[in-house]
Amino acid sequence: MQEIVLQLGELFLQAVPTVLIVLAFYLMLRALFFKPLLAVMAERDARTAGARKAAATAEAMAAEKVKQYQEALKRARAQVYAEQEAARKKVLDERAALLKEGGSCSGQRARGQGIGGGAPGA
Repeated sequence: MQEIVLQLGELFLQAVPTVLIVLAFYLMLRALFFKPLLAVMAERDARTAGARKAAATAEAMAAEKVKQYQEALKRARAQVYAEQEAARKKVLDERAALLKEGGSCSGQRARGQGIGGGAPGA
């Protein structure tokens, strides 16, 4: 039993330099690699969040512009339809006036010549 304890003691003494080297390597990696890496990752996350916020703002502005465009297009269409309707009504009124005038002229001609009466020039 005594021998096993001595062997374990020697093993631990031989392992001390390895433990110290691993500890030193860990401290160097933490200071020279992980700390800058974590700083870069944090900055990247902050930039990404800022970019996402800017993208959301731009998307909202674009949606507002699309809405304004749609409303302007709707108003323009309504105005064109109103102008077309006014033009159509004007043409129909003119047509009705011409038909009325044409009907009275044809009625006067029919009275003057006599409907169903002899041949012209007779």
